[in-house]
Amino acid sequence: MNEYETYIFDLYGTLIDVRTNEWSDAFWKKMANLYSGLGAIYSDRGFKEEFNKVIKEQEERIKKEEHIDYPEVDLGETFKELLFRGEKTENFFEEGNTEYYPVRDLTLLSDKELRAVIQVIGQSFRVISRTKMKAYKDTIPVLSTLKKNGKKIYLLSNAQTILTRPEMSLCGLMPYFDGIYISSEQRVKKPDKEFMEKLIREFSIKRETAVMIGNDMVADMGIAAKCGIDGMFVNTFGWDEKETKLHMKEMWKETGTRMKPVRMLMDGRLRGIL
Repeated sequence: MNEYETYIFDLYGTLIDVRTNEWSDAFWKKMANLYSGLGAIYSDRGFKEEFNKVIKEQEERIKKEEHIDYPEVDLGETFKELLFRGEKTENFFEEGNTEYYPVRDLTLLSDKELRAVIQVIGQSFRVISRTKMKAYKDTIPVLSTLKKNGKKIYLLSNAQTILTRPEMSLCGLMPYFDGIYISSEQRVKKPDKEFMEKLIREFSIKRETAVMIGNDMVADMGIAAKCGIDGMFVNTFGWDEKETKLHMKEMWKETGTRMKPVRMLMDGRLRGIL
């Protein structure tokens, strides 16, 4: 093992290989149908447009409140807002029928019931859009080796709690982490320096013995450079040398530094960090 005592990991594209089809019309049609089934009516295109509109509104609000450049919304709040905004059907639920949540009148739901509805929407969103999701071959062996050697392991991920924590559990990753930072919980995302600084402060991380491991040159290597922490780049995108240099130039422009990752795992294999 090398000199590092603290390992800060990105998640998607680094530890978990996930693919989604959120770009497809079929996906948005299914989501519109789901909301219609809950009593909030949208057209296929209308749902996608309103979804993006709500995201932008929430991002702008967080920017003003937190004074940050890279705000992160909580999709749970987005899904909730879309329930309120959808056109409501009349008499969607029969009077006195307690078998279903009366979503067309959200004021009738308890907080617990509303959270349950949002959780179902979130899981449906992910299951409908997801085409692949599994831990990379090296993920568990690497995390297990680090843990066995007494290293501290943290997660710093641009992700959504409502989607991500269940996927981490499904992939068996939760037991390995000493701390988990998900951008939707912190309202800020990489490469904003404050995201990593929050993690450093909470867990009293020593910068000189910490390393950030990730597959995004700007977000992962960029935030490491901003915070004065070493970075290891895992090339799971399969970039060639020319593409890698272009992304590195973007990172230098973003951070204002010529700092390079201390290790470049161009084969995309996580085991190279050991």
